[in-house]
Amino acid sequence: MRTLTAIPSVVLLICLFLPAQRVCGDPTSPIRFPECYAAYVSGLGVLVMAIARSRRAVEIGAAIPIVLAIATVGTIVAIVIDGPGSIAILIATLALVIAAIRAIALAQPSERVLAIIAALQGLASAIWSAVLVADKDAMYGASVSLAAALVLTVTSMAWLGGIEVEPPVPRAVAR
Repeated sequence: MRTLTAIPSVVLLICLFLPAQRVCGDPTSPIRFPECYAAYVSGLGVLVMAIARSRRAVEIGAAIPIVLAIATVGTIVAIVIDGPGSIAILIATLALVIAAIRAIALAQPSERVLAIIAALQGLASAIWSAVLVADKDAMYGASVSLAAALVLTVTSMAWLGGIEVEPPVPRAVAR
């Protein structure tokens, strides 16, 4: 079921280059705005998780959406604060990114965790795309990214639903 998430992930990556909004009357694609990369580039992480054949590749794929989300939120907060505290926020963001990468590498995420990461990525991208689609200056790229994000969410939920719950290991009894 994991491989089903590959197609909408690729479409989300392509949407990074499609015109999504009219800015000052000109078609503009999301590639020109780094603060929105997480909604699109995180699809690369889901794609890597979907086609991974090694444990290391799965860990890298799981880390990409999480790291981009942390980096995006931290950077936006630092920009909004715009003062002496912004450097501290950027340092804290970097520390969180390093901690997230380390935690993922040590934890070796399960299939259930991978499916949840993919579903949350799809949901976050869908929310972002819905905001773009609701704007009067929205273009076809916003609609395509909304559709891809919704399909990613649905396929991730199918992946999550298809994971069999393993029965608990019976306790060892000393005789």
